[in-house]
Amino acid sequence: CSSDLPFDAVMPPGLQSVLITVFGIVGAGFLVFAVWRCASTRTLVPLFVVLGSIAAILYEPLGDTLEMAWYPAIGQVVGVTLWRRHTPLFIVLMFFIYFAAATMAFLELARRGFSRRIWWAFVIGSIVGQVVLEEAILAIAPGWIYYGPQPFRMIHFPLWIAVTAAVYEMVIGAGVYGIVRYVPARHHWMIVPATPLLFLIGHATAAFPGGLALYSTSDTALIWLGGAASIVLSFAICWGLSLAFVARPGAEEARAALPASAPVRSS
Repeated sequence: CSSDLPFDAVMPPGLQSVLITVFGIVGAGFLVFAVWRCASTRTLVPLFVVLGSIAAILYEPLGDTLEMAWYPAIGQVVGVTLWRRHTPLFIVLMFFIYFAAATMAFLELARRGFSRRIWWAFVIGSIVGQVVLEEAILAIAPGWIYYGPQPFRMIHFPLWIAVTAAVYEMVIGAGVYGIVRYVPARHHWMIVPATPLLFLIGHATAAFPGGLALYSTSDTALIWLGGAASIVLSFAICWGLSLAFVARPGAEEARAALPASAPVRSS
């Protein structure tokens, strides 16, 4: 489908300048916040989360290819070039804010203990936030383009892509929590290389049915079926992860009621 790529698309200069400025300022503030969190918690986890979020850019061009997304190359202020694709500077700046903020929020909620309501509020909030952000920016100018016969397109943004975004946020959060919770502190640097890997696992798994349909057929019904499959798979993955993080009602009471000699199985 390389012939479908909008090679002649021009990056809107005004929008690009605004996004670089906004994400640069917000990013600087967020970096200060991360350093403050390191000092207040006496751990380097927030810094590793930020570095891991920057490293996540390694997967971005592959994810864009899978879901048929394109950043206009003409007039683009390039942040990084990987896999023969240019990623704008404003996306690189956005990455460490977006991924790091989501991961830090997940870690804090997991520390407090997820309820079923909070878990699904996090998932749905991620989807709604993605839709609102992308629709708002794309309504101003095409800073990026979703090409091909995209299913579930709302105004400018295909909804199925927003749902897969929630999956990689939860997968990254769960993976980083596992490192923080079960790996000695001296090895918490593993968060940095783990983040792009978790991004790949979460996004590629959830987006595979939709991407497969886009690249395999021109049949509209099958393409919509692929997009629907990605949506269903995304919610299934989020539900599966919830089994490890959401306390089941009555679980602790049931354990307490067991005789001292009875074997206890983890839920």
